[in-house]
Amino acid sequence: MNRKTTKIVARSAIVAIVGALILIPSLKSNPLESVKASAPSETDSIATGNTHEKDAVKPSASKDNATDTDTTMTTIYKDNYKTVVLFNQAQIEALTGQSLDSAQIKDVLAELQKEATWTAQNFSASEAKLIADAAKEKSEKLPSILTKVAQNKVSDLKLIIVHNKHHSDANFGASHREQTNQNGSKDNVNKETTVEKQTTSIDNFLEFELEVEYAKGQYEVDFNSNYGKIKAEIEDERSNTSKKMQGAAALEQLEKILPKLDITNDTSKKEAISRTLEAFQLADNYKEFELEIRLPDGGQLTFKSMK
Repeated sequence: MNRKTTKIVARSAIVAIVGALILIPSLKSNPLESVKASAPSETDSIATGNTHEKDAVKPSASKDNATDTDTTMTTIYKDNYKTVVLFNQAQIEALTGQSLDSAQIKDVLAELQKEATWTAQNFSASEAKLIADAAKEKSEKLPSILTKVAQNKVSDLKLIIVHNKHHSDANFGASHREQTNQNGSKDNVNKETTVEKQTTSIDNFLEFELEVEYAKGQYEVDFNSNYGKIKAEIEDERSNTSKKMQGAAALEQLEKILPKLDITNDTSKKEAISRTLEAFQLADNYKEFELEIRLPDGGQLTFKSMK
């Protein structure tokens, strides 16, 4: 190798070494800059987080979920012939949008008399009309029941809807269902009306609900022998001192009356009313009479009369 070639090689080596020295710091800094560039900025990170959180908190609601969280009523019985629902104080307020106190009882009643109140709860238009009409027919009686619910004298407002091909009707009443408070213990304001008894001598009726309203007070009977438990209650409010029998005592009294009371599908309205008044020794100068019966064969009977 001559001297000229040697000089060229030496210069090339020097240039390569200098280039390498310049390139190394550059290589060290590039990975950091790359990571910094690929990571989202603080603003981008917050925006992305909010988007994900929104998607997680607000899933699409289903109809089943809406039904599960419905707090406007409690369905306690339903078949092809009859539906029974209850409304406690909170449910009445949710249903009507009114506070259930003495100052607003009339406003609550006005809402119950609107068909829109019931169609909003997924009742059909025909059912809504039946219920609204029943609330209007009971305009003298309903305020008393609503007041009792507000005062915890009864647990619920009861709505009974009869629906079959022969007859459709709706009616309001009071329920004495025992309630459970937030601590899990039972409230004492409503006495137990269910008798732990598997059989009874009353085999001609599965349900017998009677309400007879007089100028001064009313007389009520509530008997139910469904599902192996027997519910019995008699309440007489015709005098200043209300008399109430519940549970075993009421059942003992009804076992003396109902087995002898002959009311069937063939019984006329006039005969049914006459026989019932006679059996319970009630005067016929009533303002309103209402009797609802469910027979062992599944038949539903309703008898109403107003004077």
